[in-house]
Amino acid sequence: MAQRESQTPAGGLLADDQGLGKTLSTISLIVSQQPPPGWRRSGAGSSREGAPQPVSASSSPGYANEPPAKRLKASCPKSGRHAEELCTGGTLVICPTAVLTQWANEIAAKVAVSAGVSVHVYHGKAREGVTAQHLARYSVVLTTYTTMALQSPHRPDSGGTEIFDQDGSMPNGDPSAGMGPERQAGPLFGVKWWRVVLDEAQSIKNSNTLVAHAAWGLEAERRWCLSGTPIQNGMDDLYAYFRFLRYEPYCRWQAFKTMIKEPQQSGNVAKRIQAILQSVMLRRTKASKIEGKPIVNLPPRNQKLVKKRFSASEQGCYDKLLQQSLLEFKALESAGSLQYVNMLWLLLRLRQACNHPTLVRASPAGPPSSPSATSPARLAAARKLAPEVRTALLAALASPGGQCCAQCGDIPEEPRVAACSHIFCRQCISVQVGSSGPPPSPRDTSFACPACNTCLAAEQVYSAAALQVAGGLPAGEAAPAPLLKPDWRASTKIEQLMVMLRAIRSRRKASRERADLAAPVLGGKSKSDSRLAAALGQVARPATACGAGVSAPDKMLVFSQWTGMLDLVELALKEEKFLFRRLDGSMSVSARERAVADFQNKPEINVLLLSLKAAALGLNLVAANHVVLLDLWWNPTVEEQAIDRAHRIGQTRAVHVTRITIEGTVEERILALQERKRKLVASAFGEDAAGNMQQLNRLTADDLKYLFTGH
Repeated sequence: MAQRESQTPAGGLLADDQGLGKTLSTISLIVSQQPPPGWRRSGAGSSREGAPQPVSASSSPGYANEPPAKRLKASCPKSGRHAEELCTGGTLVICPTAVLTQWANEIAAKVAVSAGVSVHVYHGKAREGVTAQHLARYSVVLTTYTTMALQSPHRPDSGGTEIFDQDGSMPNGDPSAGMGPERQAGPLFGVKWWRVVLDEAQSIKNSNTLVAHAAWGLEAERRWCLSGTPIQNGMDDLYAYFRFLRYEPYCRWQAFKTMIKEPQQSGNVAKRIQAILQSVMLRRTKASKIEGKPIVNLPPRNQKLVKKRFSASEQGCYDKLLQQSLLEFKALESAGSLQYVNMLWLLLRLRQACNHPTLVRASPAGPPSSPSATSPARLAAARKLAPEVRTALLAALASPGGQCCAQCGDIPEEPRVAACSHIFCRQCISVQVGSSGPPPSPRDTSFACPACNTCLAAEQVYSAAALQVAGGLPAGEAAPAPLLKPDWRASTKIEQLMVMLRAIRSRRKASRERADLAAPVLGGKSKSDSRLAAALGQVARPATACGAGVSAPDKMLVFSQWTGMLDLVELALKEEKFLFRRLDGSMSVSARERAVADFQNKPEINVLLLSLKAAALGLNLVAANHVVLLDLWWNPTVEEQAIDRAHRIGQTRAVHVTRITIEGTVEERILALQERKRKLVASAFGEDAAGNMQQLNRLTADDLKYLFTGH
């Protein structure tokens, strides 16, 4: 990394596999490559405390032909201010809120006091009264993507966006059409940083979002993107990274479009992508070697695809639903109204039926929100809305299959509607407004809508219950009933999961019995016998420090993208008296931390249920040596992130990964689609010879038709 910083561009894309220590590598770089003497200065432009002048796009020639959808005034790759106007500071690390505390803890644990590295967590109350000059005094400043985006100098009247025509020009030639005054930037933009690090850099992959444009507007000498899964939507993701890194000429949209985007649409450009990435990307996989030796001695990851068949009752339910879905599909196709979201909704029901028939509902809304679960702040915010606005937002929630989730692109589960009228899954919105550490202030739970860049407070995201109660209506009356009504609680997938857990319980019981039988034999009085007995007892009995050696008990992570499925698994676990914890987006920060701590440290807690959308990122769960995926996600990189919560540095045991699927269902085609997407990523990284370029995360219309028809 130090060598890469001495070249052009200064920095790069660190794309090591999940769990290989990108954070530690970056901390080492920060400590070993600190700013030279004389670097720091106070900038004239920060004399007005906390209010540096806004970044200007006018001084950025050559960037006129931007992505044809939206961009910000803050999107220029160079600040409009002269360098001498800015304070000069140390390293700025921007990360998701979920890992903010982890960064601070890692630096505190790994960096000696003698290194002289000072750290400031710029989040929550620690932001109050802080100026650019204050931030510039620290060696490392840690903050979140939300904080950065909210401090960027975008125009608030338009959600921070400017609409461009297809050729990149402004409508009617007016650069300020429909725009309000540009907002002054916050202290983060009043510092020229020695280094800016974007952790989980896939957060800026969408070039039309406020967070991407804000990152581009930061001033720094050196720049790094850290991501184990940098390509998620497709090759277009690379543009956001290249723009941030100032990687010429690909940071210019016209060059990127001509040299990468357009060629990928016409054929195989894997070799070209590899060559372009080679200059800026550092990537190590868990299979990488140096001088014939593995770069990291991780225990093996054993993967197993379990293919089960439905029971007769489940098969009957699935066949009925499949026939109904195909009829609806053909009717929509014949009427010429086969829209993307319609197909996605029909497909969602088939996927859910593979898990459990009761998950399948007649409309996309999830279970009704309890009025008691609606926070007073959100209810008060809903009451402030004009009646016609509440009606419009309720209509957006009630529209069957009307919108995809603005965050994950799937049909929303337990949908929430934002003030901008975009829809989110409850789990996805919890990730957007989630926090790390102490309870946040309202400002710290603000976020930018991924679809329109509107700045939203957490209280501006409403459930149907909040809107109904605020309007004087009974809450939850129109909750959709299950479309299929079987009279059982278990399902083939849940039963397979319980078979695995029973086997783990049996092995643990047998181990304890062997230890108990060995104890009388070792009952002599000699000190050597006592020491031997103690040693054997440590091997046979579960260690209290879970994950620390082979004596630790077997523990399992169970992932599902639907909280309704986790509810059903909970019932089965309670019935058979398995002790477990759960982690999903509805939980407070303190509750999440307690759940993780209990699972990591208490031997009797064998299972952790996790929402794939809310818990696949930023967690270290090496106490687990089993990972079970109950359902399949379009983008295999999301599943990889989930698996790497356990299979990472610090893991001492083999990790057993099990995907449970149902034969003869839509899941077989999803597996084939995943394999195509894996080959795409591998081809870009030079890890596979194949690779026609296409999208990864959002399904194309052709993908959806393939999943229905098989061709």
